[in-house]
This record gives sequence, structure tokens and C-alpha cells, in this order.
Amino acid sequence: MRSFVFPQLGKEPIKNEALKFPNLGWVKWRQSRPIPEGFEVKQARIVRKASGYFVMLSLQLKVEVPNPMPHGYPRGLDLGFDKFVATSDGKEINRPKFLKALQRKLKLLQRRLKNKQKGSNNRYKLNQKIARLHQRISDTRKDWHFKLAHHLCDEAGMVFVEELNFVSWQRGMLSIASADAGFGQFVKILKWVCWKTDTYFAKVDKNGTSQTCPNCGNHTGKKSLDVRVHQCHQCGYLTTRDVAAAQEIRNRGLTDLEFHSRYASKPEGIKRCDPAHFQCARERAPRQALGHSVWENVCGLDATGSIGNNTLVGTVRNRKLAS
Repeated sequence: MRSFVFPQLGKEPIKNEALKFPNLGWVKWRQSRPIPEGFEVKQARIVRKASGYFVMLSLQLKVEVPNPMPHGYPRGLDLGFDKFVATSDGKEINRPKFLKALQRKLKLLQRRLKNKQKGSNNRYKLNQKIARLHQRISDTRKDWHFKLAHHLCDEAGMVFVEELNFVSWQRGMLSIASADAGFGQFVKILKWVCWKTDTYFAKVDKNGTSQTCPNCGNHTGKKSLDVRVHQCHQCGYLTTRDVAAAQEIRNRGLTDLEFHSRYASKPEGIKRCDPAHFQCARERAPRQALGHSVWENVCGLDATGSIGNNTLVGTVRNRKLAS
């Protein structure tokens, strides 16, 4: 058993350097951070890890925190194996190899384990060393995910990602690389950090993000994995494949917001927030990768990050103003 929960704690369960549990009494502990004023301790979960035992407290405060609303600068994110994440701003962040950095040490410890007698103290101590090394890898990965999530939420009011099934990514020849990167954990952390920093978070359809030009909406065809450059033969837009996919993710997120805001008043004969209706309406509407109406309805022209409101985001092509 890795953990167990105390669903209820008594009144004033924390006193000095001890925590009071039902049927156990006062237990000494080291408090890593102070409990915020006004919060009430409701539950406690005891977790056993390789480095020791930890307690996770659930706090309660009677306050309503609204969900973040769409505002500010939009940012699309594309996750991948070549680059861990590429943003619609043109940034590409390499994928750290947490397991490979300590794989040699882990391999030596596991090789020693086969010579230890089962049930002996030496085998138990060596197993503890291996477990602590695995926890070090996991903690390093999680810490990097939190720092990256905060970095991506800075100066952004909206964050859009693809709706992917990361479980399927861990089946096949890239399973070790996928598990080492921890894409699913990163998306969960990113969603929480967005809520904490008042940044709007949404997922978009994953189909065809690397096959659509983010500048003009032209379908460029399916690309093999060795093709890392996006080049549109219709408008001539040239950029890296991952950045183009991130820009297309951002465009789809803004388009979805426009349709939701347009049909939020529940038109006659249409169910509120009906995904099938939005899909049909999106297919009937003319393609606008960075449509003027999207910026006006969602976040205003001042929030697009363009210079003088004449330059298309992510391109060097100017938009002609209506006379």
C-alpha cells in the first residue's frame, strides 16, 4: 500500500511540531510550508515514498474562485519528441532526457542487484538506493514541468493545446522516450498553472494541425516525420513544422472561442454548446487563419501582439486596411 487517507481530522489537529491523527494521536512532523490564514484542514493522506513518509493535507476555504476567461495574448503549444514543446511565438524548447542522464548509474545498481541474496539486508538496502534514484528522476522531471508551465503562462492570456491520448504514445518504439518526457503530467500541470495564474486554457482538435498552413489555411498534404519544415506553395509561408503546428493550434482555439461566443445565446433549434453544430458551422464558414473578426470578438486588436495592428501574428506579411 503506497498511501492511505484519514477522511476527517479533529479540531485544531496541528500544534507546535506535531499533527494529530485519529486512533494514532500526536505524530511529530516537519512542516514544509505554513498553512494560509483562514484555511481549515479537512483531510490528510499519508504517502510512502523511497525517501520517507509524507503527509498531504487537504485545506478548505469558503470562497468562490471563477474560472479564467479568454483575454490577452493567445499562445498555441505543440508537443513532440524532436522538440518537447514549440510555441506559436516561434520558440522551440528541447526535450530533456531525465532517464538517460542517470541511466548509467541506474544500470550499475541494477546489475549489482542480481548478485544479492533474496531476503538479505544488502538486497533490501540496494533496492532502497534504486528506488531513491527513480524518485530523483521523477522529482527532477516534475520540477522542470512546473517551471516550464509558469514560463509559458507568462505574458499569455490564453493557452491552447491539442487534445491527445498520451497513453497511446507509450505503445511502440518511442514508449521509453514518451514515458521519460511525461507529456500527460505536463498537460495536467499546465492546466493547473493556467488556473492559478488566471490564464485561459483550452484543448483543440488534433487532426491535421501539421497539414494546414497557419497563414492562409491551405491544406499542404501529409508530411513524413523526417520533414521538419513547413512550406506553403500557395502563400509561400516558410517556418519549422512544429512552430507551424503551434500556430494552427492557436488559430483553432481562437476560432472555437468565436463560435462559442457567437452561439452562446442558444439560437432557435440548436442546443447550447453543441459540438456537432459548431463543427458544421466551422465547415460552412470561410477560412480565416488569423481572422479580423476573431481578434475583435475574442480579445481585441490590442491584445494580438502585432505592431501597429497591421502585421499578421507569426508572419511578416502586412494586412491591408479597409479604406
